[in-house]
Amino acid sequence: MVRKTLLFAALGFAFSASANAATLPDLEDSYVGSYDASSAKSGSNYHSFWLPSFLSGQSNYWQFDPNDGRFDHVGPLAKLTGRITNNTQGTAAFDVDVNFSYTQKGGRAPKCEFGNATCNSIDYQKNSAQFEYFSLGSATLTGVGDLAGLILGLTIRPSNEVYPPQLGYGANNKKNINHFGLSTWFYWNVVQNSNNLILGNDTRGDINIKLAATDRVPQIPLPAPFLLLLTALGGFGVLATRRSRAA
Repeated sequence: MVRKTLLFAALGFAFSASANAATLPDLEDSYVGSYDASSAKSGSNYHSFWLPSFLSGQSNYWQFDPNDGRFDHVGPLAKLTGRITNNTQGTAAFDVDVNFSYTQKGGRAPKCEFGNATCNSIDYQKNSAQFEYFSLGSATLTGVGDLAGLILGLTIRPSNEVYPPQLGYGANNKKNINHFGLSTWFYWNVVQNSNNLILGNDTRGDINIKLAATDRVPQIPLPAPFLLLLTALGGFGVLATRRSRAA
């Protein structure tokens, strides 16, 4: 009886700490989980990232290295990581570190290719009502190989966030209308360019990825209240073991 009382007290403390720190979103029937990330198809090109005119004479499209891209959505946090390589210049690559924060499910204007009739289809409108929307947190592309010494920072496009990052079935619109995925537009800016690389002037970009569930361990930490809860439960396990030994 004492153990049960202590357990409920710990649970109450953990969730009251959550409520006092920040209200967690309602994630019932959500897309929380860990996923392998791969490229969406745009015409004859597959891409995970689009950086138009970024490298002179090279492809605008970049893809995750095989089995490297991943998207982890844990509670209100999400992270996209992996290495992307230019489609035609294999020695030019970036390490991806893009962080998101969940905002809501449905109720926002979905990102869509301008002038694309698919955006007005019944199926797309039905899907977009179930999209999870995010705000874009810290986001960097760190150069590797030919791009060593280059770090780009990413910010949401457009800056008024009318089209936030979206996650769900059909999130890549015509690129993969029947697949689960994530997409967003962004602007990039130079954070570091220690080797004075010559870059294009078009600072737009986007992310279009297909996602498939994986059993890999999430790469982002659990929010503090959940860690507190796990610690409390572990303590009760030790207490129970001592009591049984004493008996």
